[in-house]
Amino acid sequence: MVDDFLSPEMADRISAFVAREAEYENRYGILDTKGGISREEWESKDDASKLFSLSRFSKVGDRYALSPNWLSYLRFTSASTQLELGNLWARICTDDTADAVVTGSECLLGALSGNQFLRYHTDKGEGAERLFCTVLYLSKNWQERDGGHLHIDAEGGEVVVVPTFNRCVVFLPGLRHAVGEFAESSTGKTRYSLTTWYT
Repeated sequence: MVDDFLSPEMADRISAFVAREAEYENRYGILDTKGGISREEWESKDDASKLFSLSRFSKVGDRYALSPNWLSYLRFTSASTQLELGNLWARICTDDTADAVVTGSECLLGALSGNQFLRYHTDKGEGAERLFCTVLYLSKNWQERDGGHLHIDAEGGEVVVVPTFNRCVVFLPGLRHAVGEFAESSTGKTRYSLTTWYT
């Protein structure tokens, strides 16, 4: 876990982009099904089979197409930047990935608020083997008391990560993890995060 991961200027710009300039679409998923399903199908399922209800970045608003915030987000999520970061993480991570060479990455900008959730799952993915994952928290006004903590089932017990602004956490994709419930104090707030999977 790394606090103050990005420079203050870069973190502020990306935070402004995700909170004010990005547009999101609601996505729904159930256990044992890859990808999302329609809201109607999701609502017809019993609660125990529901895996997630979240908002996912879909596009930048037309009037922000050349904003400095959007361009900062693009620069950070570009393939070359992510490969450099991925190879840095590979040198820092556990022995299993220490000799790994990162050849690709995939990013997901997500938003959770209100009654949305993400239950226990792994990030193993399909296709190329994922070496590790990072989550960068981008909500400036999020407080520890707001909940929405990342819970990771790790060797030796559960690790709980508070989604503090500009905090980056790295973990292995095979570890089960979930987002904890939101507290009443989170009403009116959105928990933004950028997840990157490195292959």
